[in-house]
Amino acid sequence: MSFVIAFFSCKKINEATELGGDLIPAVDNVKTFEVSLEGQTNNLLYNDLDSMGFFDDAAIGHLNDPEFGTTHANAYFDIGRFSYGSYPFIVTSKDSVVAIDSVILSLAYTGGYGDTSDAAQLTFRVFEIAQGPEFTDTSFYSFKNTNDFPTTGGQLGSKTFSFKSIRDTNTAIRPGDTVRTPRVLRIPLSNTIGDRFRNYDTANQYKTDTAFKAAFKGLAIKSDNAGNSLAYFDLSDNTKTKLIIYYKARINGKDSTASSEFYHLPIVPTFITYKPANFRNGQANVIKRTYAGNAAATLNNGIPNEYKLYVQSGP
Repeated sequence: MSFVIAFFSCKKINEATELGGDLIPAVDNVKTFEVSLEGQTNNLLYNDLDSMGFFDDAAIGHLNDPEFGTTHANAYFDIGRFSYGSYPFIVTSKDSVVAIDSVILSLAYTGGYGDTSDAAQLTFRVFEIAQGPEFTDTSFYSFKNTNDFPTTGGQLGSKTFSFKSIRDTNTAIRPGDTVRTPRVLRIPLSNTIGDRFRNYDTANQYKTDTAFKAAFKGLAIKSDNAGNSLAYFDLSDNTKTKLIIYYKARINGKDSTASSEFYHLPIVPTFITYKPANFRNGQANVIKRTYAGNAAATLNNGIPNEYKLYVQSGP
């Protein structure tokens, strides 16, 4: 009988507490309190620095968010050659280039933000960056710099495209050569760029990278104020991002077709130091946010502890 009583008493251990139920007093002196922390909010414009690295994707497009307002993004980057001191066309003289067939700016597409449905469209326009101190390959452009870089001359080319067209494989057909490239945007440019590059020579523009960029600063890609999405591109992917000049040339007494390519490249190591490339070639992504709607009203109402808090994590 003593064993049975002890068994049923001790089995209550670890059921609800560390002690047997019969050992807990009626009042255990344990009290529960409610703690309430007041939330403090403050809405203000982001005021920190953000710069674009060599391998960062560039956003281009126009986005209209009903809660935050509009976002508009343009991209700028320079181009060059893998090596200098030689004529970039396969012939040795510019007189052997019979004619420029076409000039294509190819961009490596990496993704989108906003309305990226098959029917969604954007329009990009390409310009030449103006010579001047505004755009360099030695400065980091911060988030605060919302001014577009100046351009020179007229529009070099434009393209209206859908996201479906750049997600699909792009086929470029030329006499005797068919190239299929996935996820690229190809923008036709004016042949005047090809004629200009053909007339450059190794004693001046093709002598060094500095001399070439003194003659051609780079390319600006600007989006129209239409559409509701941003497209992202990898400017450092020199297999897909490049300026391609297709031309006819007199080679070994025969008319032939060929192409020459220019890329967005890092600063290469010098022959003397053999230091690794430092990836400081010029690129910039100017993204302007114009707040509207509820976000703008909350931002400008002067209430320091608003009951709403807006945090824009993207794009």
